[in-house]
Amino acid sequence: MDTIILKMGNMCNLSCRYCSQEHLQKERARADISSALFSFLDEQKDKGVLIQFYGGEPLVYWSVIKHILERYQGSFSYMMVTNGTLLKKEYVDLFNKHNVRCLVSHDGMHTRRTKGKDILKSKRIVQLLHSLDNMEFISVISKENSRIDVLYDFYRHIGFGDTQVNLVFLVTHGSRGQ
Repeated sequence: MDTIILKMGNMCNLSCRYCSQEHLQKERARADISSALFSFLDEQKDKGVLIQFYGGEPLVYWSVIKHILERYQGSFSYMMVTNGTLLKKEYVDLFNKHNVRCLVSHDGMHTRRTKGKDILKSKRIVQLLHSLDNMEFISVISKENSRIDVLYDFYRHIGFGDTQVNLVFLVTHGSRGQ
């Protein structure tokens, strides 16, 4: 086994136009973790396995992420896709301590239109992103955001020129898609 994907839940603090999970977001964020999960993780630790925190927005479930990182220090590699809006210094410090690979969802200059909020307009969030040791962007390529060269220029222009950008192409559009 190479990867364990922990679906934290469906809660999210944004309503991205292309989100396929929006209809699932009616649950409340919970902080409980099943003993079966811990038993399973106990069996997998120190085997070179990657744990991927997945959501909704995983940072809505911060207490669970923090508990797993602290309980299994050095036993796993970690990755998380986040919209970055809930990022705090405490989170960055723990992510850096455990070398969590943070893929920050951002759609370049069209982010406000696709997500309703652009985290790169916040100096506080930009500073936190720069202080992450292992951060990449993940950008959805859609009709608003189809020029990849323009996307890379955008990140370079705002000081993230050395940051890796992962591309997600929308093949079909849902009822809200763009």
